[in-house]
Amino acid sequence: GVKAVIAAGWVVNDEAALDFSKKFYEHMFDGDNFGDAVKKARSYIFENYPGNNTWGAYQCYGDPFFKLKTGSRKEWKPYYIVPQEAEIDLDNTKNNIEMGIGNITNYLNDLSKIEEAIMRDKETLQTAEVVERQATIYYQLADYEKAIEKFDFLRRMEKANFSLSALEIFCNSRAKFEVQSVYRAGGSLSTVAERKDFRNAQSRSYDQVLQVITELGLLLKVSQTAERLNLLGSTYKRLSMLASDNDAIIDALKRAFVYYKAAYDYYKKGNVIYPLTNAAELS
Repeated sequence: GVKAVIAAGWVVNDEAALDFSKKFYEHMFDGDNFGDAVKKARSYIFENYPGNNTWGAYQCYGDPFFKLKTGSRKEWKPYYIVPQEAEIDLDNTKNNIEMGIGNITNYLNDLSKIEEAIMRDKETLQTAEVVERQATIYYQLADYEKAIEKFDFLRRMEKANFSLSALEIFCNSRAKFEVQSVYRAGGSLSTVAERKDFRNAQSRSYDQVLQVITELGLLLKVSQTAERLNLLGSTYKRLSMLASDNDAIIDALKRAFVYYKAAYDYYKKGNVIYPLTNAAELS
C-alpha cells in the first residue's frame, strides 16, 4: 500500500491549494520527510493567504517519517530549535540502520550533520534523550568506543534521564569493546615485550568485564528479564575469551550456560532461539 495520503477535509481555495502542492513536493524532493514537508507547506499557506482556511484543510495519514527514495536536490543540513527535532532525525537514522536502508557511510554522514546541528546550541539541544539516542546509534554501528564515550557523558549529566535499556546497552558496549581491544592488540606478539604488554592488556580487560558483570547483576536485581539474563550469558562468554588459564575459561563458560539456560526458561513460549542455541553450544 501507499506510505502516506493527503486529503482535503473541506472545499479549498484553488490558488492556495496549488501553492500548497508546489511547496509540499518541493520540500519532499529536497529530502524532507512527509511530516516536515506538510508542516512547511501549511506554514507557507497560512502566512501567504491570510483569512483563508485552506492551510488547515489537508488531513494527512501515514508514516510522518517517510521520505522519497529519489534523492534530494540539495545537501541536507538540519537546523533545530527544540531537542525533539533532533530526536526525530536520530530516530530516523536508528530506524534506517535497523531496516538496512543505506550504508554505514550514509549513517555516519547523517549522524555527523545531526551532531553538528546539535552543537550549535548544545545548552538547549544536548538533552539526555538526545545523547542516549546518539550513544545507541554508535552501538548499532559497532563503534563501541564512541558509544561508551556518549554513555559516560550521559551518566554525568545533571538531568540524566535515561532508560534502563540504555544501561544494558552501555554494559554490552563495554564488554564488546574490551574483547575488541585485546584482539586488536594481539596482532603482533613476536617479542617478549609485546607478549607482556598483551598479557597486561588482557588482564585489565578481564577486570573491566568482571565489573560489567557486577553491574548487570545489579540490573538483574532491579528486575529479572530475559534480555538481562542473555546479556549476562554473553558477557560471561566474552569473559572466557579474556581468561588466561583453562580453569577460568571453563568457569566463565559454565556461568554463561547457566544464564542462557535461565533466559530460555524465562522466555517459555516466547522467542527462545537465541538463548537455546547459545546454551546448546556451550553444553
